Amino acid sequence: MTHRVTRQELYDLVWSEPISKLAARFGVSGVALAKACDKMQVPVPPRGWWAQKAAGKSSAVQARLGPRPPGLDDEVIIGGGPYAHYNNWPSAEEILASPIPPEPAFDEDIEVLRERVKAMVGKVVVPRTLTHPHPAVARLLAQDDARREKQKASGYSWAWDAPKFDSPIERRRLKILSTIFSALARCGGRAEGRAHEGRIFSITIGHQHLNIAATLEKKRKRTQMRPGSDPEVEKRLRLALGVQYDGTGTAAYIWEDGAPPLEDQVQEVVVEMIVQGEV
Repeated sequence: MTHRVTRQELYDLVWSEPISKLAARFGVSGVALAKACDKMQVPVPPRGWWAQKAAGKSSAVQARLGPRPPGLDDEVIIGGGPYAHYNNWPSAEEILASPIPPEPAFDEDIEVLRERVKAMVGKVVVPRTLTHPHPAVARLLAQDDARREKQKASGYSWAWDAPKFDSPIERRRLKILSTIFSALARCGGRAEGRAHEGRIFSITIGHQHLNIAATLEKKRKRTQMRPGSDPEVEKRLRLALGVQYDGTGTAAYIWEDGAPPLEDQVQEVVVEMIVQGEV
């Protein structure tokens, strides 16, 4: 049997009686209930807290429930197995037959949230080297190392076997991505690559998922050209947030090299990723 409670209700429940007793009422194990609280960032009484409270000790202080993290659902489903959320999803007929629910109310305005997220993210600086890359970027570099070794062992140098991230602008792109993803991870977000070219990444904010495309845009330089010469082309980095899984579609936000360069925009990128998870 499944039970649906709000995040606030779950908090009130776990501080009203020991988790072992509460879990039995829900028909789940204490470990499962504790995991549900951890997932929803609901604090639980520490070991020995109930004994301290029974003894009337002042150390038995109830932890405060913090604001709901961006992108995190307010409803908690307890019990019913790992697919309870999907198994209890109403059918199209049930949705159409039910009354229109009231417009949801949120605790804070989106601009207030943006300022809170900005303070949480803090200063973000792109390092000079890729010494400690984010795991999503480290996997791309490991694949490049494998290509490099394969090319060395082969008597032929095929273009499709060549490393993909050796050029200065590709290394710069990976440094920027690694910095953004590491800052996102410090705030509870997650980034994973969708393809070995390192162009599309899946971003998880709470229970929400977004895509970000990291591409190189070729732009013609505005320089005096000699007749018959090829136009000079410069490559600029571009980040597009909110695109489809294949990089297509209309992006919610776009950041590009220019004035300032992309390195000076990384904090804004991380903040907007988190805010868009809530939006």
